[in-house]
Amino acid sequence: MQQNLRYTEPAADFSDALLVIREYHDYFLALCEGLAQLVEQIELQSISGDFGMHARQLRQAFIAALALHHHDEEHTLFPCVKHSSRHRLDEILRKLETEHLEIDLVWSWLTPLLQDTGQVHDYAQFSHALRQFVQMLQRHIDNEEQALLPVIEQLLTPDQRQRIGASMQRDRLAGIAR
Repeated sequence: MQQNLRYTEPAADFSDALLVIREYHDYFLALCEGLAQLVEQIELQSISGDFGMHARQLRQAFIAALALHHHDEEHTLFPCVKHSSRHRLDEILRKLETEHLEIDLVWSWLTPLLQDTGQVHDYAQFSHALRQFVQMLQRHIDNEEQALLPVIEQLLTPDQRQRIGASMQRDRLAGIAR
């Protein structure tokens, strides 16, 4: 299999909250490539000995990153821009928060199977759920990148984005959302 997929903090710099969000998006897209590799192995019926290890590493990376990223957005970034009169932002935020719940629901079904692939009895269903999760997450990231982040970039000053980024960093140091 490819690279080591153990979780490492995707954000190298917390001086701009939007940069943190974008770095997490890039990280998720890379992890989605790993999930796509699992789907490919299933479809080619070439499940090898490292399949389970790869699945567990992806699971651990997603668990840590999803919790932090959703916390960053829902508890740190979104409250700073809610109730803005510009660009129907509240409607966009509600839609994205609903997508978080949907992503979390599919993830909650996948996570025990990624932890112990020996529990998978229907690889076609497992493969379908992995593919669905990847598509949902990619679509969600596209929605945030296209509909949300450009609006927030206009609403927040660089100083506000720096303060929000610093708050995200403090949350990590305090162990919030892990």
